[in-house]
Amino acid sequence: MLLMVVLLATSPTTSRNQMTKSYLTPIDDNYATCERTKAVLRIYCGDASPSSITSLLSIQPTSIVELGVPQVRRGGKHGPIGKINLWMLDSEGAIQSKDLRRHLDWILDILAPVSAQILSLRQSGICMDLNCVWWSQSGEGGPALWPDQMRRIAALDLELSIGFSYYGDDD
Repeated sequence: MLLMVVLLATSPTTSRNQMTKSYLTPIDDNYATCERTKAVLRIYCGDASPSSITSLLSIQPTSIVELGVPQVRRGGKHGPIGKINLWMLDSEGAIQSKDLRRHLDWILDILAPVSAQILSLRQSGICMDLNCVWWSQSGEGGPALWPDQMRRIAALDLELSIGFSYYGDDD
């Protein structure tokens, strides 16, 4: 009987909605243990300019760092001179959810139409990763990922890192 249940749960005709109901952590945009979270796709361009990545992917980055070029800070002030060429797509500001899965899905949905280009960049030796930060509300908890996000990240051959932060009470 157990074998039948497993076969039914993995059947191609099983709807995605039915499968997600079997996970322990449903999507929760108000994720109680999270203060805020974000995900950033970082593409280290090497000798190539970040604009060449923009052209290849036809995706506007949320920010770039250019080798030898002063970074522009808020208010138009100049920051440090770029030591690398870096192209970034950051979910912060685009996604309001405290559920990291929403942030990852946002980036992965943008990358889906250009997955061949992402894999081509990876095969040419360009380093890239998904870097996430999860700020704890109370010093406990942590994000959950579903197999769906893990499969999509693996299909793009992306490394995933998650940094945890907790700053405590202001008192």
